[in-house]
Amino acid sequence: MGVKVITDSTSVVPEPLGRDLAVTSVPVLLHFADGSLRDGADLDGDELYRRLERGERVTTSSPSPGDFLAALQGAAADGYDAVFVTTVSSRLSAIHDAARVAAASFFDLPVTIFDSGSAVTGSGMVALEAARAAADGADLEEVAAAAAAVAGRVQVVGVVDTLRFLRRSGRVGVVKYWAGSAAGVKPMFRLNGGRVSRAGLPRTVSAGMDRLVRLVGHGEGDLHVGVFHAAAPERADELVQRVIAAIPGVVEIFVSSFSSAMGAHTGPGVVGVGWWRS
Repeated sequence: MGVKVITDSTSVVPEPLGRDLAVTSVPVLLHFADGSLRDGADLDGDELYRRLERGERVTTSSPSPGDFLAALQGAAADGYDAVFVTTVSSRLSAIHDAARVAAASFFDLPVTIFDSGSAVTGSGMVALEAARAAADGADLEEVAAAAAAVAGRVQVVGVVDTLRFLRRSGRVGVVKYWAGSAAGVKPMFRLNGGRVSRAGLPRTVSAGMDRLVRLVGHGEGDLHVGVFHAAAPERADELVQRVIAAIPGVVEIFVSSFSSAMGAHTGPGVVGVGWWRS
């Protein structure tokens, strides 16, 4: 039956494409005072942001090895010949380790565990290209090569609307990173090589989107773009139009919601983009 592609819910794969390509997403857990919910399965972004605005505290945790093992067993039961698991960067989360532990105790099918070195639409685009290769009949080694080709090129940059939720989440290191910033600025982050770095401090989200477009416009080759947002569809649509108007060579562009596991730390209003060139 071919190669099954599995990822985690912090990797943003556009729902129609992910569904059509049979990509399985293992959910991160979000923990509230009244219980725990699975990202994307029990909780969507709208409900998360309503809870955050009410002042509810939330923490997140990686899927367990057992969660990944269940996904691997499901692939075997569905008749797949092999499994390719690609995760968010191992430098950002313990998710990759959980997948490796699960694979070590699974012997029914060949399994490759792949570190995307990215997150959000970056790791999502890695999963997407792996799934496209699998759908075209690629074997496990060829699927891994397709994923690696994207992972080596993909970049992610985003604009955070406010530091309020990052402070509340307890991500002290992230808050210190922007310490001393003027009130009202919109911090920009960049994911590259599996690490988060500061990409700018524009005073408005609109100015941040201008910078996003300039960054995406660098380079040559066919451009694949994934825009993401946290309860900010109007901003995402505006960013799509800016990219299309300003940059030639766009062969693919899609919009996805920020995963609840990520939005739990940033709050609503985030807008950003992942991209790579073929």
